[in-house]
Amino acid sequence: MAKLTSGGTDVGLLYTETLTANGSTTGYVVPAKRLVNVAMARATGSTCSLECSYDGGVTWFGVAPLSLSVIDSTTGNTSMTLYEEEQNVWYRMTVTGYASGDAIVRFSSAALT
Repeated sequence: MAKLTSGGTDVGLLYTETLTANGSTTGYVVPAKRLVNVAMARATGSTCSLECSYDGGVTWFGVAPLSLSVIDSTTGNTSMTLYEEEQNVWYRMTVTGYASGDAIVRFSSAALT
């Protein structure tokens, strides 16, 4: 769940980070066995790619769902829902080709009941 009103609290927010240059976010451990929404807003001229790590951030892999070769945002904002089966898997956004503006990644989920 996101904001109920434009000035309200983002009740479903798990993690968000902004980049203003080429590079990668610090990353976030996605809750296991839970649907998580991922939204990436790209900076002008950039490509934003979603990556994951199974070894605490030492090695990173491009996220490639069945329908795409890689999750990336090259022409606009991107949003997807992911389900991570394993525990302690890190996700991050990597930005290349940065020109100007903010590149933002946001992870959110419905509250557990």
